Amino acid sequence: MRNCTSMVRSALFFLIGGALAFAPAAEAAPLPSTDWRDYRYIAEDSIFVGPNRNIGGNILVQGANGLLDIDSGTFQLSQFPPPFVAARTLRIQRPATVANAYVGSVIGTGAAGGIRGTRQSADFPAGVVYPPVPATDNCVLTAADLVVNPDTFRSVTPGCYGNIDVRGGATLRFAAGDYQVRNLRLRSDASLTTIGAVTIRIRQAFRSQLRTDIRANTNDADDLVLLVESIPGQGQTASSVIGRLSYFNARLIAPNDPSLAVERTNNSPDGEIGEIHGTIVAGGI
Repeated sequence: MRNCTSMVRSALFFLIGGALAFAPAAEAAPLPSTDWRDYRYIAEDSIFVGPNRNIGGNILVQGANGLLDIDSGTFQLSQFPPPFVAARTLRIQRPATVANAYVGSVIGTGAAGGIRGTRQSADFPAGVVYPPVPATDNCVLTAADLVVNPDTFRSVTPGCYGNIDVRGGATLRFAAGDYQVRNLRLRSDASLTTIGAVTIRIRQAFRSQLRTDIRANTNDADDLVLLVESIPGQGQTASSVIGRLSYFNARLIAPNDPSLAVERTNNSPDGEIGEIHGTIVAGGI
């Protein structure tokens, strides 16, 4: 009797084990969108968020070994359509939460309850394509610098510029067209606006400070495009910065920037000062 029982158990173990071994793996789900403009943040390598941040929009780390690292207390705002995060590895620390996730794996102290909605398997690299960043002409190395004095207003027309420095409380308005700039800097309480659609190609970096306002006159992100090469020079780093409590509604593409910084913006649905809209693309954020 023992031998018969043993044989039956062995047969069942073989059948069950074989069924598990040859069962098809869970099929990876496609990302909800492959349009780069549907994402608030895209990085090739990594994104670190937090701690204690409210974040809006979709977030993608699309590299084969990409890491999305969400620190304690961060909350992905619930909006419509429902937002999501996507990365090969999601590391989330309790009590941070995200709305939905397309991931290869989830780690960290918040792994058990950090995804409020659905979790689906996804393949990486994701292959979301955004516009290329063309090289700036060498004219940016010899063109005159432009300084907008504090609390003044100035307009510029398409062309080639050296370093542009918009000082505290000043406003610089770009007429519709294409621009090339060595560096573009906005100091505290400065504003950048446009008349019509504008594309600004920047050789080194875009850097804004406290409470800056960056948007087209239409408040349409597609009407203000910043293409940043991220080439170091003049003793400066090539990493771009969106300053604390700033309002940003544009498309910023800096794929060669390994550490683009988005400082705390109080991003919230009730319209508090300091919000990020449009899309920010970088190597790392």
